[in-house]
Amino acid sequence: LDRARKLQTGDEVDLSLAYYYYSSGNAQEALKRFGDVARSLDSKDHRPIAEYARSFEAGIRDNQSMRSWDDDFNRLGKEGLTRGWETYAAETNVRPSLVRGRVVFKGVQKESGRPTCIFQERNGNEFVSFEAKLLAVPTDDATVAIALFQFREARRGVSTSNSIIGKTSGSPAYSGVIFGKTPEGRIGYRIVEKGELSRWTTDSGRRWPVATADGPVAVTLRIVLSDKKKRLFSLYADEDLVVEGLKLRDLLQSRRKLQLWLFTQSEIDTSVSSAVDDVRVVTRKGVR
Repeated sequence: LDRARKLQTGDEVDLSLAYYYYSSGNAQEALKRFGDVARSLDSKDHRPIAEYARSFEAGIRDNQSMRSWDDDFNRLGKEGLTRGWETYAAETNVRPSLVRGRVVFKGVQKESGRPTCIFQERNGNEFVSFEAKLLAVPTDDATVAIALFQFREARRGVSTSNSIIGKTSGSPAYSGVIFGKTPEGRIGYRIVEKGELSRWTTDSGRRWPVATADGPVAVTLRIVLSDKKKRLFSLYADEDLVVEGLKLRDLLQSRRKLQLWLFTQSEIDTSVSSAVDDVRVVTRKGVR
């Protein structure tokens, strides 16, 4: 760093210093230096150095417009979930509870297809991403997943096979995406469009990892809004991109709350045992 400061001023030196400050956690100084370089270059300059300065400055500004909410569940079980979590386990006999720094879903399913979940609500137009670490056995015949849903008030005379029923609305999810372990042990997704729940899509061919002698293996699942204008989403399992450009045109309607679910679902008499840890929700600040 001292050497770079003593060098003659130039774009390469400024960019090197900008990257150094950013990697050291000083985003404001980095932003100033990237901005200085970007403004000193002609707008028609498309050399790599010019594109790098502009894109890095835009990336820092974009990151500064976001906020991250995290929950590692490291609190006493007697305190309850708290932190804005709601529980929904209508007639399933499966109960989520805090056990040793995780949320554990455990029980024997008493009604086929009914989900057991914990969920949070956010403003749909602020959403950026949602992720959680899930622990499950691939051969347990249960769905274990993260999901985004928006609901409408219940309407009479509407028949649907959609089993995702809202706790407060009493109606099936109107739009959404489910990403997780299928009952057969694959990693896949389902979508909800205009109240209809699709079948599982497992085109990636990826399977949930087999349990070891130490127990179930964790997989971090993440749903990311990759293009807000086009309503395109990307799905990640750990760091692997599983689905890109998934179009969900009815999701993230600003006038309705977005529910972020962590849930399990199975057929009657299925023994359920799974866990959730390390949740992260990223939203954008000041969106109207």
